[in-house]
Amino acid sequence: MASALPSSDGLQVPFGQNVADGRMYAPLEVPCGKHCGCICPECGKQLIAKHCLSGKVISHFAHAVKAECAGGFMTALHKAAVQLIMDRKCLYLPSLVAAYRGEDRNGGGHSRYVNVFEGKTSALVDPMEEVWIPFDGRAPDGVRPDILAQMDDGQIAIEIAVTHYVDDYKLKKLKRLDLATVEIDLSDLDRVDFSILEAILLNENERISWKHHPREAEAKRKASEELSVAIYEANLKIEQSLKEAAERRRAMRTGASLSDLSQEFIDRFATDRRPEAGVATRMLATNSVERARRARFRMLAESEKLEALTKALGVSIDSVETRGAGSFGVQNDLIWQLALYGWIEKKRARYGSIIQIDECLLYLEECFEISESSKSDNIEAVYDYLMSLADRGYLHYPTCSIFYIRYDETPSA
Repeated sequence: MASALPSSDGLQVPFGQNVADGRMYAPLEVPCGKHCGCICPECGKQLIAKHCLSGKVISHFAHAVKAECAGGFMTALHKAAVQLIMDRKCLYLPSLVAAYRGEDRNGGGHSRYVNVFEGKTSALVDPMEEVWIPFDGRAPDGVRPDILAQMDDGQIAIEIAVTHYVDDYKLKKLKRLDLATVEIDLSDLDRVDFSILEAILLNENERISWKHHPREAEAKRKASEELSVAIYEANLKIEQSLKEAAERRRAMRTGASLSDLSQEFIDRFATDRRPEAGVATRMLATNSVERARRARFRMLAESEKLEALTKALGVSIDSVETRGAGSFGVQNDLIWQLALYGWIEKKRARYGSIIQIDECLLYLEECFEISESSKSDNIEAVYDYLMSLADRGYLHYPTCSIFYIRYDETPSA
């Protein structure tokens, strides 16, 4: 394989500047040796063309006499790129899209895109090299792009970055002129010939980027407005959903019975405190350490339970109003709600996404003293609490007694 040419710190250059016509030539386009008629575009000293036909070394130019010329490679590359664009009178211009993204109040993602320019190889009319463009006709104040050309929809400035990129000061001037501008990044090339350059300049690639486009600001404004409308409409739907859920809970608290839960589920829990074997196997604490921990918790006073739960969860959670006040043998409903929330979080990490009301009740029975007379109140209380988590987007509620944890949502209680 042929070796790569050295970059700016070497003496070899990929293109030579012909003394007679000032154009850039590849080594194999001119006679071999000192009769190539080329000079270094950086230092102006004589070059010799080296035709390396064996393929072991790439054909290149070298200074005829040893010289300290660190910029020969980069200057030759820059001039060759300019020459190719001027000769071909075309350049690939990449797509430009104004994009805005945002979230609604539930964290749902929304995006809006407005096309500014469709990527294509565009014709350049009357390209001119290093033309001075003054502001308001004042010669001392202006900008000089590498190439200025005309397109179908206006002028375009073309900047070629080999050793220097377009800096903020120059970009500010180009924006002041509202001049469409692209930059071609050739800074990391260390092996190049005209075919490589042409492939870069005329085909889709990541080296060409927009620095400014006159239509971009309007496209961004339009995309931003469309996104704002989309998020506003999404929030209206969320608000309506929350109001409807609140109305459902209010109706249940003011007179609804357990009819919203399946009769089979209620009958089973009214006659048998133990859930089906599969549920017990999956969810009950099966090791003595966990059972002992729950037993100790059960013996704590209410204040001690609240302190232990708050410390374990590490978050501040407000109590949710539910039916069955004073459920699970505690006066402060926040205690059993914190316990259930912590259990759901553990299940979220260890077991899976399905939450069943009978599983919740079974867990709470292991942690609290519960009387037979409060059983119906406990069912209503757990149901209301799980519904409140569903209203906040933490759980999904497809059936009357089964919920699913929504892993794409941030838990909220």
